Amino acid sequence: MQNKKNKFRIEKLCFPTVQQLIQHHINARTPVSTMFPDALLVQGVFRQPWEVSHDDLQTVHKIGEGTFGEVYFGYMRIAGKKKRQCVIKIAKHQGNANKNVREIMKEARIMRNFDHPNVVRMFGVAIEKEPMALIMEFVDGGSLEKYLRTANGPISQQEKDRMCCDAAWGLEYLHESHFLHRDIAARNCLYSKLKVLKIADFGLSRMGDAYQLKGPTKLPLKWLAPETIDTGVHTQKSDVYSFGILIWEIYTQGGTPFKHYAQSHIPNLVMQGVRPEFPDNTPLEVKQIVMRYCWPTNPKERLTMQEIAFELEHYSKISPPYCQYRLRDAVDDDLNNPPSDKVSKEGPSKEQIQTAAVADGKPVNAPTVVGQASKKVKNKQIKSNDNSSDNSGKKPNRQKGSLGHRRKETDDDSSRKNMRKNKPAATTTTAGIPEACGSMRGELGDPGSQRRVDKEKVRRRTVARSNFQHG
Repeated sequence: MQNKKNKFRIEKLCFPTVQQLIQHHINARTPVSTMFPDALLVQGVFRQPWEVSHDDLQTVHKIGEGTFGEVYFGYMRIAGKKKRQCVIKIAKHQGNANKNVREIMKEARIMRNFDHPNVVRMFGVAIEKEPMALIMEFVDGGSLEKYLRTANGPISQQEKDRMCCDAAWGLEYLHESHFLHRDIAARNCLYSKLKVLKIADFGLSRMGDAYQLKGPTKLPLKWLAPETIDTGVHTQKSDVYSFGILIWEIYTQGGTPFKHYAQSHIPNLVMQGVRPEFPDNTPLEVKQIVMRYCWPTNPKERLTMQEIAFELEHYSKISPPYCQYRLRDAVDDDLNNPPSDKVSKEGPSKEQIQTAAVADGKPVNAPTVVGQASKKVKNKQIKSNDNSSDNSGKKPNRQKGSLGHRRKETDDDSSRKNMRKNKPAATTTTAGIPEACGSMRGELGDPGSQRRVDKEKVRRRTVARSNFQHG
């Protein structure tokens, strides 16, 4: 820590710089603390990219205050010269100071993962000395709630639609990154002078797709979903409900939900299905999106944020930013190509071939893996099934090569035939495909039963895309 003479110390010895303090303990090999006599400093820890020095920060004036910290407008020096406007959130010293620091550091750990045009960015954290501070992006327009309430005249329909889309894209990004915001409201969104909405205030946010309240907590009751009021469980669908309230705030230009009801009556009203009423000039499509897809009492009946964003884009004809397309492509790739479907360097496994073969509900030719199955054919001279036929009932034409030549029957062949005769018939699924499809014909390919594979299935499976033959 740094004392009043601007010198740095751990316990008693003071040094002009942190570097000298570290070098002393490394060279002298003395314990860094008398409380931990075995703790020796072997090597200094380099500063992380998100660590900011207090010397590079300059606070100008206070712009707000939260539960755990005070918010200031200021500047952050970059590369020793250039200054950047920023917001500096400093932990409060009143009350439980340690808890305030923990909460701000928790918010910093969450925000450092975000990089989206509709989510407020974190520049870094100043933790070298007191007071600890969180440095964030400065949005020149201020709070969305203030903008809605103080706007000169009615806000245009196009601008309101844009606000809703911006909020939907930002929240979609948070959910795809597996974070819950838990406090979506106009007061927690910022609006720039360039008409860009950004989601902010991650004090209640949690990592994961669901969160269970662990005790009595102050929460914004008027924005809470029914299941959160009832059980204390918060999920992504709970954020979707709160997002519907946000849209209502935008179209009422900063209205307060359930304004004419007492706070104690709100839980019963929400559980009974009572919702805020939209103004008469609200577009019917917006009302339907919120009432049908955001506000059902049963969370399973609500859409995901990506689906809500699709609905808003379709209604407003507003295109998302380029990064949103990349986000959705990455999600589609994860869903369509699970780890079990990845092909190894040696080629697809027998199980992968069989799974891909029945994916379209039709018998599909499996590929001959070069260097493996082709060698088996040449070395063992396996005879193809003479009785095999395609769906038309015709026998396949003989192909030249190792599978097209007959050879003299051996005792091994006779025993295999007897085993096939005694084997019970394979059961058939509703699609007409034998469940036991692991025969040599299915493994090596049957030239007479090639089928055209649906292009969408080929796109969804990496194995089919690279290896299957199209009819």
